[in-house]
Amino acid sequence: MSMSTTQDSDTRFSRIYHYLQRAEALLVRWLFCSMTVLGAPMLAADQRVITSPSSTGEVSVKIGQRVVRSMYQRCGDDVHFLEVPAARAFMMAEAGQSDGELARAKEAVKPGAPLRSLTEILLELPLVPVYSANYRSPPTGASGERWGVLQGYRRFAGMLPSEITAVPVRGTKQLYDLLDRHRIDAALMMAFDARVYSRIDKGLEVGEPVGHVTLYHFVHETRAASVPCLSQQLSAMKRDGEYYRIIEDTVDEYVAKNRVEQPDDGKAD
Repeated sequence: MSMSTTQDSDTRFSRIYHYLQRAEALLVRWLFCSMTVLGAPMLAADQRVITSPSSTGEVSVKIGQRVVRSMYQRCGDDVHFLEVPAARAFMMAEAGQSDGELARAKEAVKPGAPLRSLTEILLELPLVPVYSANYRSPPTGASGERWGVLQGYRRFAGMLPSEITAVPVRGTKQLYDLLDRHRIDAALMMAFDARVYSRIDKGLEVGEPVGHVTLYHFVHETRAASVPCLSQQLSAMKRDGEYYRIIEDTVDEYVAKNRVEQPDDGKAD
């Protein structure tokens, strides 16, 4: 065999080997992309730390957490919620001490803050007065009335009638306790929480909304690349019904755990 023939064979072998390497690389890339799209469990998910108000007794917060967790999972990420007071949750997210904040009204975000909101609304919450129908007539917002309001939600207090006295408390359960002891005339609650407590205690009535708040999920600007996927998946959850199932299941769960025994008045339900 001549030297030129040997060189030609080596060249052909080198080309074949090169093509096989390229094919292998393309196959690996295709498998990686396929597993990413399908959410294969063999791929380690990225975990995001999200600051959140406490979910203890706060139905709206728990709903928000479950919706946010699901949309992150749809994008291939896990979520750990770091529960801190509401005001601190935002400050930590703004300082980059977390990957984002559970929920915030856009108006509450300072211009230039390093936070990016999703394009899809997370929660649309009417704020309603809840009162004890067995104790008093519906509150009117007249001078002298005392309304309980959650601490850390400054915009909520701003929606109260100017004549009333605001009584700040740490949680929705405390609002209910104050109502039960007749220490306040009404409790300003987010609509989901009002639904729960009016089902737990049938002596409570829910008044007309005094305002509403539109909440968005925010991520730190270092995670801005996540915004398109998270927004799309939140929108998809609303279309396929998962969003609304989470709401109803969470409300039912809280009612079942906290139902108050009602006195037997001899009347059938």
